[in-house]
Amino acid sequence: TTRLRMANPHTPADSLPAQLRELLGAAMRAHQSGDLYDADLLYAAALRMDPDNPKALRLRGILARERGDLDAALALLRRAQTVAPDDPEPLNEIALTQMAAGELQAAEHSLRQSLAGNAGSTRTLVNLGALLQHRGHLQTAIDCYRQALAREPGDLHLQCNLAKALADA
Repeated sequence: TTRLRMANPHTPADSLPAQLRELLGAAMRAHQSGDLYDADLLYAAALRMDPDNPKALRLRGILARERGDLDAALALLRRAQTVAPDDPEPLNEIALTQMAAGELQAAEHSLRQSLAGNAGSTRTLVNLGALLQHRGHLQTAIDCYRQALAREPGDLHLQCNLAKALADA
């Protein structure tokens, strides 16, 4: 098996070697169709080709969370965050995994850390708003939703989140 090293962890998918791009594409299709076993095998094969591929690490971490293996999910996602420290997605997924484990304070910390590194992440703002709303911090949740809506004013899901938080308040 060839081991690839990418100089930039944010290399666009179309600049990946064809075999790795095909493996990731097949893994994502299997994952999206619910074939988690094959998806896991394909993500593993992609990681054998490029052990530091942040996308493969992140997606395999998400898959591990979906299968209920939260320890493996956190390990993969933390590795993805280490190899791509400027990418907000691994920290966002770490937070979702921490929430799944009931570690709400840790999840809030991860989301805030992600926002500190990438203040433009609407998805992170929405996740933080949902977490804060769940924890009863309604005004701060409302603020998060409003910031997210300022960036994506037509998002109906966000509008519903804000309306629910306002009703709760």
